Amino acid sequence: MDICFLTVSAVGCSDLVPPSDAWLKRSDNVATVGCYMTRQTWILTCDQSGRWTGTFGNCTQRIYNHFAYALILHSTLCDRLIRQLLNF
Repeated sequence: MDICFLTVSAVGCSDLVPPSDAWLKRSDNVATVGCYMTRQTWILTCDQSGRWTGTFGNCTQRIYNHFAYALILHSTLCDRLIRQLLNF
């Protein structure tokens, strides 16, 4: 009676799950993560040990910064318009 043992092991990195405010595109051993609301992207690579190398940032913070900037800009434009209308 012959006994055969079979060993199976996965090769490569596991799939990444992007945050809710980001997208992910994977092509073989390279993953690109990007923010929906900005053009910010990060690239991660899968090394030979099966681990992702690289980091990606926080899209939420960047969205907040753009929103805050828009509010400041809007407020400034409103102030200018009011001053012009009232001849200040």
